[in-house]
Amino acid sequence: MKIEGTFSGELDIKRCYLPGVTLTDTCKKCGHEVTNDYESEYLSYPKVGTPTEISLYCPTCNFDWRVQVLLNLTLTPA
Repeated sequence: MKIEGTFSGELDIKRCYLPGVTLTDTCKKCGHEVTNDYESEYLSYPKVGTPTEISLYCPTCNFDWRVQVLLNLTLTPA
């Protein structure tokens, strides 16, 4: 079996849930740790191989900020 190439582009998925994936960051204003759980949160129309901005919200101090992530997609032999 031979698998070649690199996929990049839109997945054409309006709401891309990623069960088992979380993103944790520290609030830039108060230092509280904030976690987004992508079993209940989602990426909207994600593009593979392209930086995507994600919003985070701190309920402790009502502060919003954005971080960049990169979604990669890999196809491997089973």
